[in-house]
Amino acid sequence: MLNGLCKKIVFILMMLVVAEAFLGCGKDGATGGSGAVGPAGPVVSDISAHYVNGVAQSIGNSSMTVVNFDTKTFDSNSAVSTGVAWKFTAPTTGLYSFDVSVRIGSGCSWTASTTRQLQLLANGSSVVADLDFANDTISHTHAVTLRGSTIIRLSANDFISAQVFQDTGGTCTINTGIATAISIARIGD
Repeated sequence: MLNGLCKKIVFILMMLVVAEAFLGCGKDGATGGSGAVGPAGPVVSDISAHYVNGVAQSIGNSSMTVVNFDTKTFDSNSAVSTGVAWKFTAPTTGLYSFDVSVRIGSGCSWTASTTRQLQLLANGSSVVADLDFANDTISHTHAVTLRGSTIIRLSANDFISAQVFQDTGGTCTINTGIATAISIARIGD
């Protein structure tokens, strides 16, 4: 019985030697030369910021008001200037993603003829995104949220601000906290 087992083992070993020679299996040979270098991928730097509104802000009747997202959560490049002329300044040229929400507190007298609007303004003069626009169908005094997202190509040193509009006939107040926030990220060239 042992003799039969030895014959089987020898046969299997011989088959492996034949397979190695026939199929080119076995030890690796020398490594060949390197191929051509491929094109470089895009370089996307880590430019991102997130701000919320920490202080209640008034919105006058029938006028565009720049939103002051005054409380920094993070800002990788110190690209935001806060205050009445709040703005994000692009450190480098590229595609930037903007996600904005503005919560207007309860107490404003919304009617079927009143509107509210959220826009992004480039370089202090050009509207580059109408993020939200609404008319009410019923009268109420509930809080409302304007929100929107967009992608904008900016050149280095271009700046963006968010502005809101309301025409209730009186002054409305932007709520504080995470309901009024802006997130910005450079997402490509």
